[in-house]
Amino acid sequence: MNKDAFKFASANNLDWLVKFHNHVKALFGEAQQEIDDLEDQHLRKFWSDVYSNQFPKSLRTAVFLMMFGHIEEMLILLSKGKDVAPDSRLGGLEKYKPIVKEALGDEIAQFEPWQFLMEAAQIRNTILHSAGRPSLMRKPEKVEQIIQKRSNCYHLKMDRIEIRPEGLRLLANYTRDFIDRLNQ
Repeated sequence: MNKDAFKFASANNLDWLVKFHNHVKALFGEAQQEIDDLEDQHLRKFWSDVYSNQFPKSLRTAVFLMMFGHIEEMLILLSKGKDVAPDSRLGGLEKYKPIVKEALGDEIAQFEPWQFLMEAAQIRNTILHSAGRPSLMRKPEKVEQIIQKRSNCYHLKMDRIEIRPEGLRLLANYTRDFIDRLNQ
């Protein structure tokens, strides 16, 4: 695939994920207006909490996970296009380190998008493999350190990770920067 076509496809796919998030979030706001019209005070409070708190948290988590699908798809395509095999001994994003290392060289350790994505991958793994509960992971302290370090992005509530809006925004921005840099 040519670089310009790849860049367009990557940006377009990522933009659709962001648009999906924003559109569904707006629908939650519209539903809130209907909830305000409910006569039953308890139902109004319950559904208001669901639409203003629970659904947005679930939406951020779902889009966060979908962005990882996008990242891995782009890394697979880049690996094939540059004929750099992933390291099959590793899992997740780490297996693509050979293509990242080829593109960044020694700069890999200081490249903030890569560092952010590697930390976000730990959060992703926790969401997928232990329902977002760090305490159920083999190395809970590693996940808890990331949550502390990136408190503007992630929050721990009742032993479950919540993705904050800033975490989703940064994941989208760093994904864009990361893929663009690898595609140079």
